[in-house]
Amino acid sequence: MSELPTPTQKRVLIWAVTRSLSTVLVRSLSQIQDIQVIFEYYVAAGWNTAPDVLVNESSQDNSLVSMEPDVTFQSVKAMYEQDYPGKSLILGKEMPYYLGRRMNAIPHGYTHIFLIRNPAKTIPSLNKIFGFATPEMKRALLGPNQFEMMDEVYEFVTKTRPHETAVVVDAEDLMAQPAKSLQLLCEATGLPFSQSLLHWDPIKDLPSNWSMPKSLWAYSSAMGYFKNAFESTCFRAKKDNSSAKRIEQVDPELCELIQDAMPYYKHLYKRRLTVQ
Repeated sequence: MSELPTPTQKRVLIWAVTRSLSTVLVRSLSQIQDIQVIFEYYVAAGWNTAPDVLVNESSQDNSLVSMEPDVTFQSVKAMYEQDYPGKSLILGKEMPYYLGRRMNAIPHGYTHIFLIRNPAKTIPSLNKIFGFATPEMKRALLGPNQFEMMDEVYEFVTKTRPHETAVVVDAEDLMAQPAKSLQLLCEATGLPFSQSLLHWDPIKDLPSNWSMPKSLWAYSSAMGYFKNAFESTCFRAKKDNSSAKRIEQVDPELCELIQDAMPYYKHLYKRRLTVQ
């Protein structure tokens, strides 16, 4: 029989949509003393049940599917719920989409952060990253409504787990007012805030206190997926060059995806933490 998790271990799980600065937020919070980061293991589990179009397209490179087939939703849940001796904080980062509505796979005992960002920014940004993909693969990657999945997980947690705190934060607020927004987030989740969380050093390799599927690290490194986040040094807002607006105007499919996501984004946005 496995031991119960240490009661003094704080556990926080960040649920995010893609392109929402979630890895940057993890970079910030991972500076807290005695922390263990668990990073996107549900992504690997999700890829193991991915549609054939994704498996076939990715099989020629370092596929997430072929490299770690033993990663399952239940094994990931067990990883989140196990004890981590010597650690005072367990911080996870996952994407609700990859759960595939498997709500029973959500680990118990966590404070939940739902990190959102306007789909008019996230969807065009994701489309740009998948520029290498065939049209069929791109539709499979962009088609799922990540905001709907996020909203469903939020509703599940808030309605069925009243003793687990759930907060919503918008990435734009973190960039616009990083000190006030991060302090507010820490206060709402019981995390220790300090000014040192606002700055960090650029890195190239995976930090020793991060646990990530090897296949995900290899795949993402080859694609440069985490490059900006790992080379970042703070929360910073980039100048709006209206590229998202131009893409939306010329691509009806992207426009439809944004419109489909917007009601769920707005529902969560109304519940976000706001700096007074």
